Amino acid sequence: MNKPVILLLLDGLGLSSSWQGNAFATAKLTNFEHLWRTYDHHTLLAARGENPSSMSDPVIAYSTVATGRIPLPNKVFLDEKVKNNEFGNNPLYRGILDKITTHSSSLHFIGSISKNNENASFEHLLELIRIAKSNAIFRINIHLLVDETFADKSELLSRINILQNMLSRLGVGEIVSISGQRMIHTDSGIQSFIKTINLSIGKRYLSPAQAIQNQDNILPKASETMICTKNNFTVNDFDGIIFFNHNPKKILSAIEAYASGLKQYKCPKYSFIVSLVDFPFLCRDNLTILFKNLYPTSLIHTLYENGIKSLVVSEEHKSQVLKHYFGLSNKYADEAYVPGVLTARYEHEYGNNIGKIVKLLASKIKDKKYDFILADLPVIENVCHFCTFDETVTALRYMDKLLVMLENLVIENDATLIIASPYGMAEKMISSSKEKGANYKCLPTNSPLPMIIISKETMRNDVRSSVLLNNFAYAEKDLSFVFTSVLNCFKII
Repeated sequence: MNKPVILLLLDGLGLSSSWQGNAFATAKLTNFEHLWRTYDHHTLLAARGENPSSMSDPVIAYSTVATGRIPLPNKVFLDEKVKNNEFGNNPLYRGILDKITTHSSSLHFIGSISKNNENASFEHLLELIRIAKSNAIFRINIHLLVDETFADKSELLSRINILQNMLSRLGVGEIVSISGQRMIHTDSGIQSFIKTINLSIGKRYLSPAQAIQNQDNILPKASETMICTKNNFTVNDFDGIIFFNHNPKKILSAIEAYASGLKQYKCPKYSFIVSLVDFPFLCRDNLTILFKNLYPTSLIHTLYENGIKSLVVSEEHKSQVLKHYFGLSNKYADEAYVPGVLTARYEHEYGNNIGKIVKLLASKIKDKKYDFILADLPVIENVCHFCTFDETVTALRYMDKLLVMLENLVIENDATLIIASPYGMAEKMISSSKEKGANYKCLPTNSPLPMIIISKETMRNDVRSSVLLNNFAYAEKDLSFVFTSVLNCFKII
């Protein structure tokens, strides 16, 4: 029988020598330091986004851990597709355009407008429109979601003008509605969004510029969708609806809002709902994906194919993320989740939830039913987002107390525990104000990441030789090393 292997992912735990905003260092995690000194350990490179100076990208991080390979960021991936004319040769898109042409129907594009193409790219949108035009499709309506990258209305107007000039040169396509990205997270905002797109109902302006100039609020927080044309653009039977974002979270929010709205308002018959690129967190059985930027074989699948019985443990709200990246189903792995915590209550219950996840993990180790257990602990990241610096320090200390229990349990059961963080956050909490108790701006960082392999075999002879904060600069391995390390434990090459 295989020795049990446990992979514990600690979201939001990075390494930094700076004390400024460093909850990890402030907490003085004596048990974590003990594990670092006592067992084999590594510092890992953060999974970067579009360029080397960008912050860590959780999508790339989880993809790398799950598949053992670093995927291209979606924008880079799609830029390559445009360069190689793969948009025009995509059989799924060609098939949809043929059906739209046959029924003389319309094409609707829904996606973000960003200051510098952060969440959606004009180039991808225009390539899709150009190909549609070559198929003699001229009724093309564009619905824009204003994201948080704009500081004021003048920046947004400048960006809108760039897109309008591009559309003018192309000779087809019209911006027909503008919504705030955040409004589609509320019930009233979703109703306004869907009524505008599907029924052309809403406050009407003659142009995008007029609509923007008449807004008092910051556009991402706009309370209703604005119609920007005098023309009719209602979604009818056999129309195509394409979500053109490349940022997975923005794709998710737009599609979820549209799907939620369709539960209240009649959906046009035989319409084609399409996403430009694949994305996590959502069941997509009835959604066409034009380009898939994910590897088909995950860690869990590889273990299953080698006769390894697996279990996944985490909070309920993380289940869809793990299902997506690790390809979870009843066939490949069992799953066990503790109830998630509402945002408003997190500061009062984070300790309780850390304890629940770790105790559930401990009980499963004792059962000796599984060869491999994947445990994801998202609590620290959530505390960084929703609580104060001091509360984050308290949560880290509580987590630290539980690590010794896991160490003892792993050694007693002759198992291996791999502790790794997919991305940092708690080590760089930047205050949004100098006032005491102010909220913190917490984003995934590009800090190096800790990884510890705990077992009888990996115990070090010299436990005095390494200090955690002085070793972060020597990160050489990327997150695919986590994937490889798990397979090595089972002697799978």
